[in-house]
Amino acid sequence: CNCVRACTSPMSSNRFSLKFPLWLMSAACLVIVQTPQTCSLSLPTHLEVIDDFRAPDCVWCMGNRGIEYRSSPGGSVSSVVDGKVSFVGVVANTMYVVVRTKSGLLVTHGRLRSAQVALGESVQVGQSLGSAGSTLYIGVRRGSDYLNPSTCTRRVRAVLL
Repeated sequence: CNCVRACTSPMSSNRFSLKFPLWLMSAACLVIVQTPQTCSLSLPTHLEVIDDFRAPDCVWCMGNRGIEYRSSPGGSVSSVVDGKVSFVGVVANTMYVVVRTKSGLLVTHGRLRSAQVALGESVQVGQSLGSAGSTLYIGVRRGSDYLNPSTCTRRVRAVLL
């Protein structure tokens, strides 16, 4: 890191050079930054995305308020987030399981063939919620705002200062 070299060895062109301990400058030059995400999801990576998130232009406008995956009918559907089951049921002939996170996000797992969790049950990432239909829908909502699930993955990066 040039910052370390420049700060630990006085340079004649810099009249304000100071000597700092190498460990201190190393810590100042490389900082691990964890992107704050209150919606950290563990999305399925083994399933093909067949319809990505498309934000609607208005509340009643067309769009896709989540991500749809091609799934194997009858296969296990795992929770993509830790939380409590806040809804289990059928809406318009479609089975849904909604998990509320500690931060208040609502994460919808939809188009299930069946559910094996109960209202109020605590679930962990990877825990089976039920069995899949031919597609799987994952949606995320904060209040009345739909969020793109693919932007809700935890990111950790190193930043060179």
